[in-house]
Amino acid sequence: MPKRNAVVLHLLVAVHAVGCGRATQSAQPFRAPDAAVVDMLPVAGAAVSAPMLQAGSAPPLPPVPNVVDAGFAAPVSASPVHVQPARPALPDKCLVGCAPAESPATRAVLAASVTPPPLGGSGLLVSRDGKLLVAADADRDRLYFVDLTTHALLHVRELQVGDQPGRLVEDANGRIHVVLRGGGALLSVGREADAALTRRPLCALPRGVAYDAAKDLLHVACAEGQLVTAPAAPSGEATRRVELGRDLRDVIVHGDELLVTRFRAAELLRVDANGKLQQTYKPPVSGQPAGQNFQTGQMTAAGTNAPNVVWRAIDVPGKGSALLHQRSRNEVVPLTQGGYGSTGCSGILQTSVTIGVESDRTASADLSDATLALDMAVDPSGTMLAVISPGNWTQGAQLQVYSISGASPLNPLSPGELPFRSLVSFPTSQVVTSGPAARGCLSPQTRFPAPDGQLSAVAWATGPWGLEIVALEREPAAISFIDVRSGVGVGRIDLGQASRYDTGHALFHMRTISGVACASCHAEAGDDGHVWSFENVGARRTQNLRGGISGSEPLHWDGDMRDFTMLFNEVMAKRMRGPMLSTEQGSALERFLDRQPKLSAPPSDPARAARGKALFESAAVGCASCHAGSLLTDNRSVDVGTGAVLQVPALRGVSFRLPLMHDGCASSLRQRFDATCGGGDAHGHTSALSASELDDLIAYLETL
Repeated sequence: MPKRNAVVLHLLVAVHAVGCGRATQSAQPFRAPDAAVVDMLPVAGAAVSAPMLQAGSAPPLPPVPNVVDAGFAAPVSASPVHVQPARPALPDKCLVGCAPAESPATRAVLAASVTPPPLGGSGLLVSRDGKLLVAADADRDRLYFVDLTTHALLHVRELQVGDQPGRLVEDANGRIHVVLRGGGALLSVGREADAALTRRPLCALPRGVAYDAAKDLLHVACAEGQLVTAPAAPSGEATRRVELGRDLRDVIVHGDELLVTRFRAAELLRVDANGKLQQTYKPPVSGQPAGQNFQTGQMTAAGTNAPNVVWRAIDVPGKGSALLHQRSRNEVVPLTQGGYGSTGCSGILQTSVTIGVESDRTASADLSDATLALDMAVDPSGTMLAVISPGNWTQGAQLQVYSISGASPLNPLSPGELPFRSLVSFPTSQVVTSGPAARGCLSPQTRFPAPDGQLSAVAWATGPWGLEIVALEREPAAISFIDVRSGVGVGRIDLGQASRYDTGHALFHMRTISGVACASCHAEAGDDGHVWSFENVGARRTQNLRGGISGSEPLHWDGDMRDFTMLFNEVMAKRMRGPMLSTEQGSALERFLDRQPKLSAPPSDPARAARGKALFESAAVGCASCHAGSLLTDNRSVDVGTGAVLQVPALRGVSFRLPLMHDGCASSLRQRFDATCGGGDAHGHTSALSASELDDLIAYLETL
């Protein structure tokens, strides 16, 4: 196969977004580029422009040029490798992206009959034979089975209310295995409409699953901290449980080893064949250049962004793991109007992709205007990465495609020190060079049609027209198919399900002018674990919202927000430059948050936890003198020996929101009882507790 094929440029220019209608020019035969193809990306400092597209039109397909890569002198041949069979004619009517979504700030206030879970749980699976698509709908507790050769819905499997199906894998026998995030089980089911549904309660909070074909084993990553191994056969019980610590997310089979992510800490854990943790990796800190905040007009100083919240981890053959994560600003954040930044890469939080962090060649870059990017998929050739950003639902592009081959900064195998290049994004973008460390920053110049509904999962597949991107839309429930070669929507299945539109849910996940949503920092209604440095305030750790906030007023660490209305006006409307909400909208947002359950797991040693509960409630220790009531807070502001008068935080789900304390000084529950961090006996009389009693108290706190 010829290398550095110019067809890559043709392909990527065609993909930019989900358009509708017929292509305006005849398309060249599609050829999947091999992993060594040099991507046709602009050299840093150059700008790329694209023709403006109108909603309902297809992108023009330019002729394939000869291209000279910056690292090579010879022109690249555009001779075809093979020609696919004749394709069906492109649809002559709009199928995808036909009705732009309205902002929740202007829509009528609605409350869903069933409160939807926060974004981050749904999933898509393409079968090994490429003929079947299985979609997991976490909002409606359903699995959809779709024939990829015809874009036809085959059947729907209804699950139990609250199951929240998520990640999926297929085993060697064609069985589908799905983690039930809300149901606390692993579900196994065959392809047939009447196949038995088998549930295995392998852990309380399953999140990720992987299949080891060599051993016919399933590995399930659980948020309570267990990595569970079980046979693929539905009747098989767990054969191994490894304790790796809270907040596990995705798991990848990597030869004889496993790679497991930790959600908020953005860590990748390497576990050997014996279940032993060998090493922990983390994406690099990125540099942020000095620049202008386009909302305030003020200049922002150069700084650094620390990685956190790894939404998705997948395997890229030949390159290693790919992590879709966030990076949050380390330097001082102003609390002025628009102080949280603006679009592009000038805000306080970035979306990033890091590839090969576990290897000696790591590639990492930030993605501009990708608010709440939470799922990604790699194409069959291993050269393109599709990323969805459902925070952009009502403004901006939800679907973007990036090159991960050749000289792309997302290719860890780039030969030598090639010139720094931009990523490829659709819409096309300009290149922005940065300060301490050069990195890509993509600022879309135009808006293109996107799927009508808010996206929740993405995959690549081969359909009637060839290579396609498949997108699951959560609201309204649908599955869209986008032809990669033309950029045209070639199919959309209306799943015919009840609406789960909820004003509070929509506002919580909505991108603001600052480029962030509430859910960016409060991931899955929790937190990102980041410690911010706020101007004239100091270090403040993001607070967790799960378990409800009503009844815990005043709000914020300093208790400076008397109620939720004051909070969203100050933070969302002022600092984030979001809409000024009406009383009804604010109540809808508060109601949505109050209905998000805290994370909890059963104690590993009930007797020890019971002894710890007695200590917690004893007058001698004094924990319950402040941490009382349904939320375990008396809502007072006190100095617990840290030198600052702060709100008593609610303790529900405390073990799932490390680090602890207002400044994040406690990386574990045990470290909270270190007097240099936790305040000593001014923060509960715990210095006289024996080591065993302290273990008991910690065991109880882990159950809250």
